[in-house]
Amino acid sequence: VFRFRGGLPGPAGTGNARELLWKLCGAGESGAKAQGSEKGVPEGFVKAAKAIKENVYNENGILCGAEKWPEEYGKLVGKRQYGVAGSPRFDFYAADYGWGKAKKLEALFIDDGAALSLCKSRDFEGRLEIVLSKPMPQMDAFSRVFREVLSELCCSSNQKA
Repeated sequence: VFRFRGGLPGPAGTGNARELLWKLCGAGESGAKAQGSEKGVPEGFVKAAKAIKENVYNENGILCGAEKWPEEYGKLVGKRQYGVAGSPRFDFYAADYGWGKAKKLEALFIDDGAALSLCKSRDFEGRLEIVLSKPMPQMDAFSRVFREVLSELCCSSNQKA
């Protein structure tokens, strides 16, 4: 989780610090049920959500524990990882870092394709852009599954209304 830390120097926000959080879950935890968790919610998800909440409200220095980061990153090698960057509340297209507003947003991924980025839509008010980079067959599969799930969510919410 990268978190904006306001109040730092910079005329348009350039260079503001962000904080990195990762939590490791033991093998199998992502599929195990947590005690006291919602029915069917995996324990790994519950642990990650709690860790993110703690980090959001953490007022320690942004580099607190940085000396351990290389060792912690080493523990991630060979484990399943997912990354989400951005926020639907942050409007990348409205941000001006001193050279004008963006006309188009493109995200570069330096991982194995297990990351995606979120931001407000440039063209549609109240909508979201999801940026994902994968080979075309995987993109087609993602798109198909995403549309199906979105359709199910929309249909089920319409039936409840």
